Amino acid sequence: MAKEPLTATGVQQKFNDLYALNDAQLNTEAGLIAANFRQWVKDNFILNTDQESYLDGLDDVFIASAASDTSIAARNRLGITYQPPTTPPGVSKYIRKNSSLVVVYDPVNGTVASGSVSFEAYYEGSS
Repeated sequence: MAKEPLTATGVQQKFNDLYALNDAQLNTEAGLIAANFRQWVKDNFILNTDQESYLDGLDDVFIASAASDTSIAARNRLGITYQPPTTPPGVSKYIRKNSSLVVVYDPVNGTVASGSVSFEAYYEGSS
């Protein structure tokens, strides 16, 4: 699979490509997302130096949450979106993850999830 730009369209295209895979292939990708989210992002998206540095600087608690939710959403072919900053750079760059995931364990069908995950990057303060 080709690397995509880290844009709203690029993220949409990446997950469209992933969701075209068979279940076994998709589950392998979901496992890679869960095991090493930072590396999976680097392997699947075109990042500039600032984006890569920002990704490397995200704390492990945020990364663990992003990895878990993204892996669950991908495994279940749920919506995953990314909104890059829409304002000029400011003093502080933030990334917000919103998740509406509902995960249910069913003894007959296994774990099933519904909902979606979204990521939004934005700046606060003036430069």
